Amino acid sequence: MNNISVIGKILNINEKKYSITGFSEPREGVLEFTIRSRGLYCTCPKCLNHTNKRQDLSLYRQKTNLKHMNFSDGRIVELALYKRYFRCSHCAHQFFEKFEFESGHGFHTKAFENYVIASWGYMSGNMIAKVSKTSARKIYEILQHINIT
Repeated sequence: MNNISVIGKILNINEKKYSITGFSEPREGVLEFTIRSRGLYCTCPKCLNHTNKRQDLSLYRQKTNLKHMNFSDGRIVELALYKRYFRCSHCAHQFFEKFEFESGHGFHTKAFENYVIASWGYMSGNMIAKVSKTSARKIYEILQHINIT
């Protein structure tokens, strides 16, 4: 088993769907991993059909990294996503691919949402923001969208 597969298991990212292509430490206490999709097809958000028709062959880096998780030693994992631009072969809608671990908000993953919700039991929203190096507004946005039912 190579190092990338170990990292994929730690980060809970499916190696068959996504490839981890890079690692860097851009700031103190932040680990950044570069993620790309391996799949040929993508689902159109408008008509929900699978398509493999690319608008162009470039990979576009998402502007902001996704907050993913915190390690117990205080380091934060962020994901730098490289996305492909598709044109649906059925309805001609143009869109960027969406990764399954992204939340709907675009600044964190579902794993980070779970971390915030689990930490909320013993930390305030401001304390979670301080520990995770996120703005308190973003933490409160996550907590507002909790569905208790």
